[in-house]
Amino acid sequence: IERMAATQAGRAGPSVAVIGGGIAGLMTAVKLRQLGIHSVVVFDTGKNAVGGRASTRTLMVDVPGGQRTRMLVDHSAQLLSATQPRFQKMLDHWESLGVVKKSNPATVGSLGKSGFAPMPSDAPPVYHAPQGIQALAAHLADGLSVQRPVWVARVQQRRQPGQPGPYQGLLWDVHGERDKLLGSFNYLVVAHNGKCADRLMGNAGVPAIHSLLRTKFTPTPTIQQMMQLCSLWVYIAVFPSSLGLKFHASSVDDPDISWVANNTARMEHSPSQQGSLEAWTIISTRAFGSANKVPQEKVPPAKDTEVKAALLSAFARAVSVPLEQLRPVHQRAQLWGAAVPLNVGSSPAVIDADSQCGIAGDWLVAPSIEGAALSGVAMAELIAAHAAGTAKASVGLDCKFQVVATPAIGAVSTGPLPPAPQSQQQPQQPSPRPVSARPPHLKAPPRLQSSRPVSAAKPGGWGALPTAQPPHLATNGDSAGVTGPPPEPTAPGNLQTRPVWQALPKRTRS
Repeated sequence: IERMAATQAGRAGPSVAVIGGGIAGLMTAVKLRQLGIHSVVVFDTGKNAVGGRASTRTLMVDVPGGQRTRMLVDHSAQLLSATQPRFQKMLDHWESLGVVKKSNPATVGSLGKSGFAPMPSDAPPVYHAPQGIQALAAHLADGLSVQRPVWVARVQQRRQPGQPGPYQGLLWDVHGERDKLLGSFNYLVVAHNGKCADRLMGNAGVPAIHSLLRTKFTPTPTIQQMMQLCSLWVYIAVFPSSLGLKFHASSVDDPDISWVANNTARMEHSPSQQGSLEAWTIISTRAFGSANKVPQEKVPPAKDTEVKAALLSAFARAVSVPLEQLRPVHQRAQLWGAAVPLNVGSSPAVIDADSQCGIAGDWLVAPSIEGAALSGVAMAELIAAHAAGTAKASVGLDCKFQVVATPAIGAVSTGPLPPAPQSQQQPQQPSPRPVSARPPHLKAPPRLQSSRPVSAAKPGGWGALPTAQPPHLATNGDSAGVTGPPPEPTAPGNLQTRPVWQALPKRTRS
């Protein structure tokens, strides 16, 4: 803490604490650095790596004969795509570094009763991460001050006594476990959501910020004005040999699973990964996640066994492979309690000018990697403008939530559009079946109800973006700006306004 304080004191500009090391938090810190604000610390709870839902697991799989094989699997965010030129520039930069790679459109699509259909020829390109999606988060974190694993237990604002000081003389004290002081900062950014963010900000003295972080967990979105998140099970199955399926990633029309992906086909393998093993990621539907939700920190063994069996059976059904032929040599299941936003806000980032506290996250833009990245950039630009004195007003505190018509795992252009909502009445909640029940006849998905227009999106993988442009985002003439709320800040003094993708550090790959 003393070293941190000395570093902050020796640099001009405000100090910023970012709580949450997912894509939104990391992009906030990256863009702040580009804007000349270097005293930024990212606090993240990740035990193994930063990234949040941009998460990759390394499996050591024991196979017959005593050989151990290393395999990478993406068990949350799956694909990336762009609707905004600003994010497309980022993708182009990351592709030039080998962090992401265009997916073969013939191997990405949708899987229904009539089999696999590749994504439409006019759909925007989708990208995957050949070294795992967490490699993108690691690339963004390179050069940043990141503290992990750190649990932020309490934040408290205070004024510096006896003098107004810079930035209204306001400081945020950030406390960890056992109330240990982790540091004091001029600005606080909450870049995560769910119950933890709700609890953290409940007694922080910023009711306007806290009201936007209140969370409802549901498999079906409603017009209720609060953040709504679904829960999803992710099942990893490693098979002893290739299943011979012609696709690598696909949305699924099934009551229990919504997405399947062949990690082995998408990842770049090291020599230790060569072999006949094939690892698949299988993601449940919202209804399945809700019906089988348990405390994710301590999943009962019986529930773990039931979920694995049910999702393996659903996978066999979806890919038309007899269940008795599927004998995983390694399997694991994980429940993401706060998985994917079901509605989005009307401002890409939020800042309370009086308390110097902000919010960033994909749930303010779109349930995707792009949504998280654009929100982080917008958050950084708001802080830079406020700190420079060019923007004094709060932004986004009157944020309104709008239901987004996306499939269970986010939005990406891999298949036909879902039905648009027609009625203004609130939909009834479905009664999803538990894992032990017999699969019901597959029905059309319920129509989303809203009193405002709902952006249509194409079904597909967790971590990409809807084809419809979010209503509160627009591009300016240089294809790099986020306009609308918030306005593009005027750069004073030495603030650098070069596009975010041009300043990302180039990593040396081992």
